[in-house]
Amino acid sequence: MYTLISRSVGVQIGLGLATLAADRMMHAHKKTTVLLSLLGLLAACSDSGPGDAPPAVTYQNSVRAIMETRCLACHLPGGVAPFALDDYDKVKAFAPAALAAMQSGRMPPWGPDPDCHRYEDERLLAPGELEAFQAWVAAGTPEGELADYTPPAQSQAQVVDLGAPTLQLEPSAAYVPDPSRPDDYRCLPLGPAFEQEMYLRTAHVLPDKKKLVHHVIVYLVAPQFAGLVESLDAEDSGPGYTCFGGAGAGQATPIAGWTPGDAPPRVPSNASIRIPKGARLVMQMHYNLLSSEPEPDNTQVQLWLQSTPPEFLLMPRFFPHLGLDIDVADPASKHTRRFINTSDRPWTIAATSPHMHLLGTRLRTVRENADGSETCLVDVPRWDFSWQQTYVLPPDQQMVVMPGQALRLECTYDNSEANQPVINGERQPARRVTWGEGTLDEMCLNSIVLVEPYAPLPEAQDVCSDFQPCYDQCMAGNTPRTGCILSCGGNTGCAGCVLPGLFGELAEECGVQANEVLTCLESCGLEADSTTCVSQRCGSSIVAFDICANPHVEAGDVTRPGQACGVDL
Repeated sequence: MYTLISRSVGVQIGLGLATLAADRMMHAHKKTTVLLSLLGLLAACSDSGPGDAPPAVTYQNSVRAIMETRCLACHLPGGVAPFALDDYDKVKAFAPAALAAMQSGRMPPWGPDPDCHRYEDERLLAPGELEAFQAWVAAGTPEGELADYTPPAQSQAQVVDLGAPTLQLEPSAAYVPDPSRPDDYRCLPLGPAFEQEMYLRTAHVLPDKKKLVHHVIVYLVAPQFAGLVESLDAEDSGPGYTCFGGAGAGQATPIAGWTPGDAPPRVPSNASIRIPKGARLVMQMHYNLLSSEPEPDNTQVQLWLQSTPPEFLLMPRFFPHLGLDIDVADPASKHTRRFINTSDRPWTIAATSPHMHLLGTRLRTVRENADGSETCLVDVPRWDFSWQQTYVLPPDQQMVVMPGQALRLECTYDNSEANQPVINGERQPARRVTWGEGTLDEMCLNSIVLVEPYAPLPEAQDVCSDFQPCYDQCMAGNTPRTGCILSCGGNTGCAGCVLPGLFGELAEECGVQANEVLTCLESCGLEADSTTCVSQRCGSSIVAFDICANPHVEAGDVTRPGQACGVDL
């Protein structure tokens, strides 16, 4: 079997890339760390005499292994933490503060409830580790002898040693965020089209001006839309082009990202994301200027690639609840959406990356079982926007969602007056909040990585070539625009290209209506005659979305859903 790598994404939107890691020895690791942690606290083993004192806890015989296991994913030189803890002198200097953070539960930061599911590289303290660190501080932080050090089975100090990246890409020029937009979304093309099919093992986003960067998503744009990236870049002054809700260029898949709390990536052993020949990469930057002045940003992306096909393919997918409508001053606003597997193949979930904004308090995702029970995939009971990441399931605990089964996404928000964000020293007034990509908007999203055995890519087809004549004829009959997209796209697959852009750009204005359409489409996907089901069951929700969407479409607020797919809506 295979194992996974861990890194933040979210948004990726998470934005981030879940990949595969080296083989694990979790049980042996836990035994090792517990043994190391208890040194100095337990009596000597059988070869010790009754009068022997237990060995003193030192950095080398206990604390070093705790740091490497629980802390060094962030506290390395150049890591996301503000200081490093990778040697004795540094740990000693921060020992009192580190102990206080451990005792309060603030460190190591770990959001998921372990009673829901277990993940790779958990930063939970093992039994005895807190006591060992406390005893070390009380003893005066002795270093001990190097000969007493035993490396742990899983050392986070090793996860960033990836070697040189295959490619390091950056935009054509630094971009200065637009001060007229508190939330500026900019799509920046990265490098030329790929000359051959490649496989992405892992990626690392290097944000330049972290005080401005809200999140980053790197999109893979399908080969048939690579030329559109060039034209969009040329039409807009400055590097890149304004974008919202995605890459703005047809079929685009998120393959990497950065969010606050991002951790270093791991190298996969036998799974990768496929990059087809002719594909382009586009980096969507979300800059937030609510509390910082704009300045040139030159965020870069490192890629580790291989040309040999892997054993397994990783496929990131978004599971969003677009219909958020959070009431003013509601301290416990809960929102739920079900996602049904309407395909004829199981979903095998390798990683999960939950995402909300500043008002979120809890995010939970479960699988609904046939007997009425549920199996928990992820539960973050105390949401913290500053600590988001991808959680990788151990190989023997990956979740399978069979055709007909559903995932249920639950998000809870505190929109009370006391929980509003503070901007420039002033707490903002409570207001009605809906789905949106702005910092003061909200999201309810789980970006999930599915894994399947490798298969060659089928010959590329222009799925929208027959769409335009059908759509034009349909619209001449006064059918709702969304209904025409669905009916004409059903046989060609073009609806899968047009609808995400249309729904994504109107998520703030028409998110509730879009959510109703998507929910109905998923339920009809299980029917033998899905076309009849859509026309009979989804008609009212399609009309409601059209009533909401058409004024924005006519006004030009929806910029590119048709252009991105090569059709004229």
